[in-house]
Amino acid sequence: GVWSVWNIVKYNTGIGKGEELGGDSSLYGTEPPGFYVLNLVLNFNTMLYSFLAFPFLTFLLSMLRKVSTLLSIKLATYTATFGWVIFMSTLDHKEERFMFIIYPFICVLTAFSVDSFFTITSHFMAKKQDDTDEVQREINARYYCLAKLGKALVIMWLYVFIPLFTISRTYLLLDGYHAPMKV
Repeated sequence: GVWSVWNIVKYNTGIGKGEELGGDSSLYGTEPPGFYVLNLVLNFNTMLYSFLAFPFLTFLLSMLRKVSTLLSIKLATYTATFGWVIFMSTLDHKEERFMFIIYPFICVLTAFSVDSFFTITSHFMAKKQDDTDEVQREINARYYCLAKLGKALVIMWLYVFIPLFTISRTYLLLDGYHAPMKV
């Protein structure tokens, strides 16, 4: 729990070792600062874009006055997730297992982003088409078309592109890392 996170931080930062910074972690190899970002792109591929869109979609929801009661918890989780990536990126020794702590948060916040997107598109699709003002009716019709197109693209992204990327990555891992013998 909390102690394991503290032990990771203490060992990798050299806290409690006087002037010596970096701890003993450099003995196990070092990686450049972008290591975790590349790992997140590899592991979450297109889902990562939805995760990164979370603040923008939350802002749009607040503009539509459709803010969830859990907004502060969602934003705190998002901030903590980014904070963890930034903090761990500053350390010399990097391992993918240090990111396992935030993987569930990325998945949940990605789901919130997709849900927010569908809430926003539903709002624009529900605009009244029978408005008496011709200009407003034209604007509503355009919002409706854009919302419908956006919804179709996201559904295609969820049910076509994410599975294709996942299957292709699995195939490449099996093809590239299998043993040379066949059983």
